[in-house]
Order: sequence, then C-alpha cells, then structure tokens
Amino acid sequence: MSNKNNTHAKNKTKSNIYIFLYGALMNSCSRKKTLQHIVENKPCILLKKFGYTRCLCVESKQKNEIYLGIIKSTKSKDINGSLINIKKLSTLNKIKKREIHYYMKQVPNDFVFVQNGLNNNDKIYTFIPYSKYITKNKNIETYDNVKEYTENVMMGYQSISDEYLHNFLNNTDNFFKK
Repeated sequence: MSNKNNTHAKNKTKSNIYIFLYGALMNSCSRKKTLQHIVENKPCILLKKFGYTRCLCVESKQKNEIYLGIIKSTKSKDINGSLINIKKLSTLNKIKKREIHYYMKQVPNDFVFVQNGLNNNDKIYTFIPYSKYITKNKNIETYDNVKEYTENVMMGYQSISDEYLHNFLNNTDNFFKK
C-alpha cells in the first residue's frame, strides 16, 4: 500500500509558477542585477487572443523615465518574450519590488505558446502597468533613460536571435529604434 502511494506521488505533475517577461528583464544582466542570481529564461509568445499590445508607454514622472508595458487593446498583437520559473518566493518579491508601476495578472496557459509546452497546472503571471502610469506622450526622446533602456531591452531580445529582436521591434508600439 505504501508503495502504491509513493508511485502515485511520483506520477503527479509538479506545478510551476512562471513570470512572462517582455522588457528589460529579457536582458540576462538586468535579471541578474534584480534577482542577484542567474535565472534561465524560456522564449515564448503571449498570443494575440490575450487582448494586449506592447508599447513604450509606462512613465515614471519622479525620474523622468519611460518603460515598456503591455496594455489592453482592440488591436492586440502577439508579444514575444520569455518565461522565468519562480522557484522561491524571494525571487518573486524582488521582481515585485522592482516593478512598482505594475500589478501582477495571471495569464491563462492557452494564451502562451512555448516550444516545449507547459503543464496544465502551471501558473503564468505577467506585470501590467497601472493606468495612472500610462503616458500619451509619443515624444519619447524627452525621457532621460530612453537610449540606455531601449538598448538594454534590444540586447536581451537579440541574445535569443536576430529574428526574435526583429519580431520585438515589429510588434512594439512607440519604441525608440535609433
């Protein structure tokens, strides 16, 4: 009897918690700086049917900086990014501490495409900007961080492949591409 229970326990699929990344945390150096350790990422796509689009639209007025966000849209697009597996609560807390202009939102698994798939009981979350931080300012050159931030993001996407970067640039609104 005890042997059956052990076999049953081994066959249970482990549940994972993932965070969908789509901005500066795509860059391994940014991830390491935030999390204080190396965390591998899995390239994936947040599908158009989720109803969001990515844009450079999240403003920190205190710092005169701008960041990427994903916002609800009738013109939604596939959003390429990465998943990181959250194995410790401390890792999640470090991301939450960093992402002060955003709240966590669960993403249904069937709205994310990952090459090797996910388990049905895995949970995926992403960070959505609070509406009060979304700017209508399209003149992004006025922000102090725009050049450094956009280069950092692009390096993260290019580390996956040139095609991944190309897809990012084609599917991101209001992005500084100089």
